[in-house]
Amino acid sequence: MSSKHLSLYQNLGKICGYAPWNYTQSASVFEKLYSLILTTFYVIGFFISIDKKITLDYRKYGQFEIFTNVFLDSLFLLHSVQITVGPTFLKRKKWRKMLRNLHLTKSDTKTRTYLPHFELLVTQVVIFVQLIYSVTTWVNIWGWNHFTAYITFHVFSYLLISYNFYIIAFLRCLVLRYKEIKHNCDVSVSVAKIEEKLLILSETVDLFSDVFGWSIIINITNTTLLLADLTVVFISGEMNFGTDVDNLKVVIHYSLEMLFFIVPLIVILLYCQYIPEEAETVWKKYQSEVTDPALEYDDNRNTMSIMVPMFTTNGYFILNRAVIMKIFAFFTTYVIVALQFGGTIILLD
Repeated sequence: MSSKHLSLYQNLGKICGYAPWNYTQSASVFEKLYSLILTTFYVIGFFISIDKKITLDYRKYGQFEIFTNVFLDSLFLLHSVQITVGPTFLKRKKWRKMLRNLHLTKSDTKTRTYLPHFELLVTQVVIFVQLIYSVTTWVNIWGWNHFTAYITFHVFSYLLISYNFYIIAFLRCLVLRYKEIKHNCDVSVSVAKIEEKLLILSETVDLFSDVFGWSIIINITNTTLLLADLTVVFISGEMNFGTDVDNLKVVIHYSLEMLFFIVPLIVILLYCQYIPEEAETVWKKYQSEVTDPALEYDDNRNTMSIMVPMFTTNGYFILNRAVIMKIFAFFTTYVIVALQFGGTIILLD
């Protein structure tokens, strides 16, 4: 993943409102206004959606299902608002420093890029095809009233999925930076320059945890609840939408939807596990190259804990492979509790 790939996702993020337009200066008046317009649209769309669902769907649900749906919709809204106002109003300086650090650690050696425009295009086409399939499936079953009630949900879903791909692009760029430093340890690059890049990358990971931490927390909660809720529907035998063809379409829709939520999240967690391991490898290789006693480090300076950063969610918990097992544990608990409440959707004849 080259800087070219990340810049393309950055441009998409500017259009969607979740990435800063310029990391070298403060937010412009237009950028602030654009962010406020998007936030207002999300909030108004959320309340219109809830009002429509009360009329169309909530009369079919039990109390537990109503609570779950409102909670999930609220999480989607919170995620969309948070990623929109963050780069402009809340964490602009940290965004700027994080992106600037990534630029400062870029190697002078040119790397091959593999059709970055094509990769981004394919990704977006696949996402839109999934969303269009989802909309057409439900419209065919429930009519256009479903479209008006759930259009905000589809917008929020696209933002979450697209934002996940942006995070993955950023993490892949971090991996490339560490690999470049590992390569530089084998060539005639000054030790001081390698040390400087390691420190900058360590700071970049800390900034990443602060900038993306809350969105990842919301993402984990959202994805786990959606997966658990759908599992309850399947187990309780409430998947009945008319004909067998309609039921098959709905199953395909849910399967695709959960793939787009789960797979990027797992990839993010695996990268958050891999990058510290790669950083530790680079650090040990770097130390083996230090032969000047004047460059040796005592216990209080440039230790392993500083050079090998850890990804966290704003300091609440560490992001690594272990989170996947915690998601599974929460998922299992939710399914058991939901089934004890008698399932979820109560469909009317």
